[in-house]
Amino acid sequence: MKAQVNTLRAKMESIISGIAGAPAEIAILGKGSIYLSVMFDGNQTLACQKLQQFFGAKFDSYEYDEELDATYAGIALEK
Repeated sequence: MKAQVNTLRAKMESIISGIAGAPAEIAILGKGSIYLSVMFDGNQTLACQKLQQFFGAKFDSYEYDEELDATYAGIALEK
């Protein structure tokens, strides 16, 4: 099961990175619903705007953390 989850996560990272145009790391969260927590190195506002445009209402929010020099975004695939 763990191998399947890791394979799914790797595929999702590849898809999200392709849409955003920047390398992304994701965490898959939730039971009964799917929420993706996406992290980019550096200030990736443009990448988040691309995700927001692609996912529309499913895109939750994004935030740049100066201290960690990372941008975080959330996508609720099922609400």
